[in-house]
Amino acid sequence: MKTYGSELRRLRIGERYSLTAVARELGVSTAYLSEVELGRKSPMSDRKTMDALMFLGCEDEMLHMQALSLKERGALKVQLPKLSSRNLKTLATLSDLIEHNMMDTQEWNELEAFVEKCF
Repeated sequence: MKTYGSELRRLRIGERYSLTAVARELGVSTAYLSEVELGRKSPMSDRKTMDALMFLGCEDEMLHMQALSLKERGALKVQLPKLSSRNLKTLATLSDLIEHNMMDTQEWNELEAFVEKCF
């Protein structure tokens, strides 16, 4: 099963970067990044994720990584294979709103109910 951490690791290894090099670039410890890749720590923030992907030259993976992050955080309970490109873009926008606390609880509950009804 693809997870945020396993995908981050796959991209890092695919681009031939060491854990240490990426951690240094992000300003995090190697141990922390390793824990994220192994799924023992929550996904990184969208900003850190984008920084990592830019460093790796994989910016085009951002929407996919945001969707995995949202799913692992339990923010949206949808099956990723059902998501279209348009839906992934919507999730990316929602992720930014959530991360920056720009949605109140009532808005979030309404959105979650709507998404569950759609999927």
